[in-house]
Amino acid sequence: SNVDVLLADPGVDSCGDDEDVVDDQATCEATAHVMEAQFYSSADWPKGHSIGCHTDKSSSGVWFNTDKKADDNSDFRLICLRDAWEEDQYESTTTTTPRPLQLERWLLKDPRDRKTLDTLRAAVALKHKELRKLLKEQVHIGTLLKDLRLGGKPPVRDDIDAGVAGIRKESNSPAFADLVGDMWKEMRMFSTPFYEEKLTESLEQLRKASAAAEGAYHGAKMELVAFEKEKLADLS
Repeated sequence: SNVDVLLADPGVDSCGDDEDVVDDQATCEATAHVMEAQFYSSADWPKGHSIGCHTDKSSSGVWFNTDKKADDNSDFRLICLRDAWEEDQYESTTTTTPRPLQLERWLLKDPRDRKTLDTLRAAVALKHKELRKLLKEQVHIGTLLKDLRLGGKPPVRDDIDAGVAGIRKESNSPAFADLVGDMWKEMRMFSTPFYEEKLTESLEQLRKASAAAEGAYHGAKMELVAFEKEKLADLS
């Protein structure tokens, strides 16, 4: 997915209106990799570190603070994520999806047009949510693979149950979470190479699903853009 990594000003504890905070360690670690920075650790720091996923002024190190009320620290910068298309100009000549125009709803006099606008915007929001869920699970599986290749072991039962609970919460898909959990329990009975092979297969499936979800997301945005262009032309 086309995502930009942005840094808030030193000491600022929030991201911009079109930006998302990194609210879990796995995504924070993946973001550090994108930044080519060293991910050091995750802990509860009420003082000394900024909240959430943050970096130092040189952007060379990344930490994840689980304390939601940590003091602001001017030595660190909060890491934010934003869809790359938000920066695109509407009349862009690139192959990226044009940015929706944010047509003011009150300008539409016909109730049917207002309903259509609401429906199209809701579709964009839903497709984006579905895409983000798949990407977060992709990051999670990727993190397991990385740990395994660095000498880690397949998870024990307590780790499996905790992992399944986390997947169920993040993906809102109990069936998928249970499927992954069953796979982990089966893999625990076999060798690490076999477990790694299954994780790799799961990661590839997630990548394909993410690509399809991204296509659906951009398709929904295109429909919204086309409708807004049409209605703005009618108003001019």
